[in-house]
Amino acid sequence: MKIINALTRRIRRIPLAASSSALHRTHYTGSLLFNLASFVLPALYGTLSKLWVANIDASMVVTTDAYTYMNTASEAVNEGLPRAAWVIIGDKASRTLAKRLQLTHTLIAFQSLIGLILSVVFLGAAPAFARRFVPEQVRDASLTYVRITSFTVSSGALETAVATATRALDKPDIPLAISTVKFAVNIILDFLLISRFHVGSFTPTVNTQGTIQLVCNLVASFAGLGYFLWSNTWSFVRHARHETQDQLRPSFSALNVLLRPGLIFFVESAVRNALYLWLVTTIVALGAVYATAWGVFNTIRWGLIMVPVQALEATALQFIGHNWGEWRSRVGVDVRKPVASWKDLYGIARPALRSLALALVFEVPIAIFLTLFGVYPFASYISGSRQVAEVTAYMWKSLDWCYIFYAMSTQLAAILLATRPRWYLYQSLASNILYVMPWAIVCQVTDLNEDNAWWYYSIGTIMSATATITATAPPPPGQPDIAYAPDYEKYQARQARRLKNEKLPTDVPDGFPKQLTGDLVWEGDSVGQTYDWTCVLSEEQLTEVDQALQHFKDLGLSHGHISPETFPLPNLHPQLRKLSDELHRGHGFFVIRGVDVDKYSREENMIIYVGISSHIAGQRGRQDSKFNGKPADVVLTHVKDLSSTQEKGAIGSPAYTTDRQVFHTDTGDIVSLFCLETAEEGGASRIASTWRVYNELARTRPDLIHTLSQNWDVEVFTNAEKKYATRPLLYYQKATESTPERVALQYARRYFVGFGALPRSHDIPPITEAQAEALDALHFLGDKLSVSTNFAKGDMQYINNVAVFHARDGFTDSETHQ
Repeated sequence: MKIINALTRRIRRIPLAASSSALHRTHYTGSLLFNLASFVLPALYGTLSKLWVANIDASMVVTTDAYTYMNTASEAVNEGLPRAAWVIIGDKASRTLAKRLQLTHTLIAFQSLIGLILSVVFLGAAPAFARRFVPEQVRDASLTYVRITSFTVSSGALETAVATATRALDKPDIPLAISTVKFAVNIILDFLLISRFHVGSFTPTVNTQGTIQLVCNLVASFAGLGYFLWSNTWSFVRHARHETQDQLRPSFSALNVLLRPGLIFFVESAVRNALYLWLVTTIVALGAVYATAWGVFNTIRWGLIMVPVQALEATALQFIGHNWGEWRSRVGVDVRKPVASWKDLYGIARPALRSLALALVFEVPIAIFLTLFGVYPFASYISGSRQVAEVTAYMWKSLDWCYIFYAMSTQLAAILLATRPRWYLYQSLASNILYVMPWAIVCQVTDLNEDNAWWYYSIGTIMSATATITATAPPPPGQPDIAYAPDYEKYQARQARRLKNEKLPTDVPDGFPKQLTGDLVWEGDSVGQTYDWTCVLSEEQLTEVDQALQHFKDLGLSHGHISPETFPLPNLHPQLRKLSDELHRGHGFFVIRGVDVDKYSREENMIIYVGISSHIAGQRGRQDSKFNGKPADVVLTHVKDLSSTQEKGAIGSPAYTTDRQVFHTDTGDIVSLFCLETAEEGGASRIASTWRVYNELARTRPDLIHTLSQNWDVEVFTNAEKKYATRPLLYYQKATESTPERVALQYARRYFVGFGALPRSHDIPPITEAQAEALDALHFLGDKLSVSTNFAKGDMQYINNVAVFHARDGFTDSETHQ
């Protein structure tokens, strides 16, 4: 027995010896390591949850953000009393351990009750919550998920109370235990139920992931509570007197002590999170692309950026609370207005200053790396959408520096949070009123859409972070609610309305095919697997181009005489004819690469471009009927941003702005582009098979085939006497002995909705609701099925204009790239 007692005494000395080490949890460095680990695991857990959902259905990734927003809505409760722990429970100088444990038990009991009540409220309000925070296109499918995750509010309240209180008690190993259990259970259940190797024959859904998430949260929070009670409360009870044990029970007097600073933190958090959620509803209203991008952005922010910030803040709060309690005890708790020396202030605030320095060491390299390399590929992988990835990357590039300042301000604000809660409230209200509220207000009063809607705040100023948008004049009376910039939400609403209220044709028009086949039917995601559309010119072929250029210049002819005879390419000609055949009988597009445009003058580049093109399609079409204000047959035009040289309102086509060009066709059979320079950012050339779009419409919405093949009033901008012409947009050509059957699409959106200086004329009948839906359907299907040709400097792109339509992303020029 003596031997056992001796061993016990020796074992108990080990923690005392270890506590003198800087790596022990009672020291700054040791506590920081515990906090980093405990914050990293939930971040990985949240990221993995999104990855699993992305593997199930990428379109439902946005649904998982309902979990985030629900917990944000309840965050005022989780940041009210729990944050009081830093001031009250963290004061070990003037409060006994028994009193601090009683306060902890009271905090946990109160938060558990409030969390349960909130879960019931969210369960009942699930439909209303989904309407506000889930995009319309996935709202119905998300309702069950919202109901499931409503009970994570209860587990979150318990987990936050345990984690915050135990950190204030110098027990950061307990939050780490919670995070470890949650992460381990998540990995096991995800592997068993969601992964490609899951047990059973069922198909996992986003609701499966939501249920797993709820189970993980509940198991982890109760495991953390059990670990705390076993390692702290029970250990204390075993060695304390009975009269001291009675002091550990939750009490209203202890709750009253916590409420005084807790209410201040509650008000601060309620204001801050209300503004944030107000803003989120506006982002969600923009549609699935922006809502998903915002969710992915938050995954990056909370999954990587905020982990060091949170860990450093928690560590600073822990030791500032201790320092504050010791100083107050030293000067006297009853002194109402104590005066601190500069040395005292430095001693109290030192942990925050240390965290501030480390925050910069962490955040600056992370921000730079993400800006240069990390955001786009991660967003693309997790969302499965190029468009979402581009929006997310632009968000991050616009806001990255803001999070560096946020990391700094968070550490400095910890000084007030752990010492003077009322002052913390004042500074928080000031920053939110000057920083968040202006953005939130502008988002409510400004007509935001998918093309102008990344507005961000910096130092209280609202700035645009997407490609600029040219304003369009008011539409004519009776025109449907449709603009040049497609709006997915309006498209979905119009589609649902027409399907519900109208009796629509269920088959394609007589004579039209139910399905087109052949190489002209392709999808952007897979066409690159079977078709290499890039023809890279060899050195020998480039030499032949140089010789042809010199030959034409020696002839002394005008540019209109460029032809295969005057621009001879004897060896390259057969390959160019094969490429021409690819336009008509193959996939309908290709790119020629290799011309060094910097080697030639502007005129020489033009001669080379027209010369090579003459071997592919010999007859040139007319681009314009005027040059310098005089009648002329213009066969070549330069496409560039003119908005810097003239008023944007005077420009009638998006081609001459930095705006995004939506999917459209041009006039003529073959359309080609020669890239003399790329933009600083953006400007990708996108193409899609109109035959594939036709097949999709014929399968899902044959009534729109009827609409497109009927007469439309097409505006004529160049003839003052003839306001519009009437013709179909979709044509069908039956097969003959010498030609196969064909479907041809010929349209541009701006002829029906206007753009900039050329709005839809009031002298033309408005388009119908069916035509408005058809225009949107063409664009959004084209965007979904498109491929980027990776159009680079020196490339020549050729497309079959009646079987392939094209678009261009918005872009940003610089002094060197435009």
